[in-house]
Amino acid sequence: MRKGSTDHLALDINVESDPLINSADTNDDKGHVFKSLNTSGFVPKQGKLIADRIDGIWVSGSGVLMSRPRARLGLIGYLLIMHIWLLGTVL
Repeated sequence: MRKGSTDHLALDINVESDPLINSADTNDDKGHVFKSLNTSGFVPKQGKLIADRIDGIWVSGSGVLMSRPRARLGLIGYLLIMHIWLLGTVL
């Protein structure tokens, strides 16, 4: 196209796409991708049931930690105390 061109393009948005455009649905996932232990290939066939339970706990725990800052601080404090205690028993 040349500079100063008066060509215009008009788009028609159908009524069916309005709910997708004006959706008030909030996504709490924030783009975090989770790959289950079963699909990663690390778990043998005998451990699939246990891997599913671990995945469920992991996903619910990460959701809690993302939504509650005090829970994150509590976990960090707990891990810090446990590391200091372990270091104190080793030395």
